[in-house]
Amino acid sequence: MRSATSQLWIPRIVLGVAVLAGLGFPAILFDLRYLPFLLSVFLLGMSHGAADFALVWQRNKGDRKERMALTAAYVLILAGSLALVVLAPHLALLAFAVCSIWHFGSADLRDLSAGPSSSMRPLRFVIGSLLRGSIVVLTPLVFHPAGVQSLFDEWVSLSGGQALEPAQWEFARTASISILAALSLAWMVAAASSASSSRGIRRGLFAELSENAILVAASWVLLPAFFVGLYFVAWHSVRHTHHVAEKLTPRRGMEANSVLAPLKRVFWRSLPLLLPALALLALLLLANPWQQAWNVDRIIALILVFYAVVTPPHEFIVSNFFRPNFQSLPRRVQSPPRVRLILKTNDQHH
Repeated sequence: MRSATSQLWIPRIVLGVAVLAGLGFPAILFDLRYLPFLLSVFLLGMSHGAADFALVWQRNKGDRKERMALTAAYVLILAGSLALVVLAPHLALLAFAVCSIWHFGSADLRDLSAGPSSSMRPLRFVIGSLLRGSIVVLTPLVFHPAGVQSLFDEWVSLSGGQALEPAQWEFARTASISILAALSLAWMVAAASSASSSRGIRRGLFAELSENAILVAASWVLLPAFFVGLYFVAWHSVRHTHHVAEKLTPRRGMEANSVLAPLKRVFWRSLPLLLPALALLALLLLANPWQQAWNVDRIIALILVFYAVVTPPHEFIVSNFFRPNFQSLPRRVQSPPRVRLILKTNDQHH
């Protein structure tokens, strides 16, 4: 299907072009550094998560109890996330980072393991997911610590907490480097153990390694807000929106010859949740309960706080509707018991 292939290749091309643009026209990209993040509020970023309720009500039309249970769990997780942001902003920042690492990483690895010839073992999936998510979330702190620090100082300011000390940020950067190194080593070991399985597995490993390289290069060249915003809008949200469209309209075949049709359809289905979310953000901006002058950094921080509240319940819905394609055990692992049984039967005959 052309759309299925496009939703893998278009994000790679967009991030690759952004890397080249960042190398060739750094001043222009500096002026546009907030654009992808701001676009995520109105386009694919927020809307792909606002389609959660459409998924719940579409799949469970005939099961009112399951639909209400999922909705109640969503609301409870949402309330818990909000309470954490308000009462413990530093802990909320850490929880948001961990949740985002798994959310981004597992979504990408589900895409890469979707084909029957590119399935993965569970451990390999977990390691790949943690590495991919850590590249997206942690490399900006490694390459551009000052830019990340300024954004999250605004985050803590909005939540009424104290900014982290420089020594704490340096510890976070060192810890991020250590995590990335450990996960990279674990990935290489896992990849080496599965590289001889089949040609499809080797193709999947190459695709995963290539995407990781693109994302590392983008994180190094682009400023943090631009990189994360562009990944969120043009990579993660584009892919997830296509999957949501397949769940909402599985029999219409509209993905076969169209790239934009799934995006438009999911956007319209997200409006019942998206419009109240946008209204709430607008109200916070206008009311300004913090009594601080707004600047772009503070607006981005407010959007990040909003995402920190909605990402955990969104991941709960995603994990209930989208499963990874795990590789089954090879037959040779199961053959020894059969051999022993045959030998035992032959002995009884003798």
